[in-house]
Amino acid sequence: MTKGESNSTIKETWTADWQPIGTKQTGQHVNSYESTTVDWSEKLAAVAAALEQPVNVLEIWYVENGSAAGSDSIATVSLKSGGAPAYRAYLSWVDQKGWQVDKIEVLTVNDKKE
Repeated sequence: MTKGESNSTIKETWTADWQPIGTKQTGQHVNSYESTTVDWSEKLAAVAAALEQPVNVLEIWYVENGSAAGSDSIATVSLKSGGAPAYRAYLSWVDQKGWQVDKIEVLTVNDKKE
């Protein structure tokens, strides 16, 4: 992983050669934000893999459309154990291969926490 430039809300930026997580989805991809869908589960699996953590230790704060609404998403998560920073993961959809994390920002402030 490499560190990028930081600003007041971003402590660090990580980039790496993360691979698509794989997918069980077939046919035309539909970007879903329903927590009971395969698409949602695969987004979180990609984020967990990039963070090298199991999905069940992630606290999901917000998952939203990215810049290309049908093929990008942004997830804000932290670890349930607390004390760790919040992370913002930028994901892109790779046809027939699944979600891939492109960048992770380590946040100084979790702006999605209520």
